[in-house]
Amino acid sequence: MRRIPVEQRRAELIAAAIRVIAREGIHAATTRAISAEAGMPLASFHYVFSSRDQLLREVIEEVTGIEHAQAEAGVVGYLAVPPSPEADGLADVIGLALTSYVDSLVADPGREQAMLELSLSSLRNPALSALPREQYGVYYRAVEASIRNWADIAEVEWDVPAEQLSRIIVVVLDGITTGWLATRDTDGMYATVPHFSRFLASFALPRRRPVVGAHPIPSLRKENHAH
Repeated sequence: MRRIPVEQRRAELIAAAIRVIAREGIHAATTRAISAEAGMPLASFHYVFSSRDQLLREVIEEVTGIEHAQAEAGVVGYLAVPPSPEADGLADVIGLALTSYVDSLVADPGREQAMLELSLSSLRNPALSALPREQYGVYYRAVEASIRNWADIAEVEWDVPAEQLSRIIVVVLDGITTGWLATRDTDGMYATVPHFSRFLASFALPRRRPVVGAHPIPSLRKENHAH
């Protein structure tokens, strides 16, 4: 057996689980099938994970972490480029973050298909019934962290609680994801991003006091102040 670090084994088993779930469904994602997909003996699985449930939870954390990092990378890229006269501040920042998510969906549809399969199948399995709630809790927290960061960058305040706004974003992204997986209408999916970005930006108000250390971007146009 090849000797590889525990963290590498963990990453390979998580990636294997995503592939199996996307290809065959969660019912087929047994510890034996996942180990075989990763090219490891079953003993390696139990050396890394205490149970299949632990692996599934780490799949959720891993995928959400990847998507969050990709979205934030898009925002960082925006800050490095001088704004154009047409820059729309917050809406542009949100648009880049959402586009990063859409890019990742197109590049690796199996990953999102696995996440949908994981949540829907778990609802039918009493042993995994708590998993979808945990899964969406991870989504909400990740998105809430992003929208707080967007507000700091754009020097605005949200006029609705960030927790509520994060739920709106997750619900819409769920619809975008499911719709694209069903139709593969890539152009249509990308076309929704600027509209949704402007909708979200409409919930922003000018910040009363600047945040120390924030990265300012162009002021929002007046129409983005209206709600």
